[in-house]
Amino acid sequence: MVDRIKEITGGKGADRVILACGSDRAQALELVAPLGSVNFFGGLPRGKLLALNTNSLHYKECYAVETHGSIEDLTHRLPLEELQKGLQVVEKGEGLKVIIKPE
Repeated sequence: MVDRIKEITGGKGADRVILACGSDRAQALELVAPLGSVNFFGGLPRGKLLALNTNSLHYKECYAVETHGSIEDLTHRLPLEELQKGLQVVEKGEGLKVIIKPE
């Protein structure tokens, strides 16, 4: 996924990354662009640790935050080609959680 995001963004990376799953294989810090942000929305099971490349935080001057609390189910899953549609769904309030899958 990192290679695909880098390809789409001309090597820059994503300005905003929202990790909405509790995966310990997350590459969120590798996806984020310099001065961007990562939101670790999906938590990990208790006792599970996530290894982070803190050099990405340091050298990219990006930041990471944690959020939680939404109990709504995922409302839409769309391919990358339908990114614009996904943004419109959120803007119109027709969906709460819209996931865009780059593959």
